[in-house]
Amino acid sequence: MLRQDLRYALRVLTANPGFTIVAVVQYPKTDFPAWAVYGPIDYPDLWLITCGGNYNRRTGYTGNVVVYAHLTATREPKGGGRR
Repeated sequence: MLRQDLRYALRVLTANPGFTIVAVVQYPKTDFPAWAVYGPIDYPDLWLITCGGNYNRRTGYTGNVVVYAHLTATREPKGGGRR
């Protein structure tokens, strides 16, 4: 994901009144907390995970960026709900 793509994704998330970004964290690949990022949760959340850090053509990116967003509002679908 390119830097401008990440900025676009952040704009989409912040424009959606249902989710609120609570953190943007860059983790080194060597210390990525997979248990925390991929583990089960008991509440609705949205996490955007992409490459980050410095880039080396031989080894790729040195880290990952995780955008954490909490569900803060819900809306009824247009047309009155489920059909």
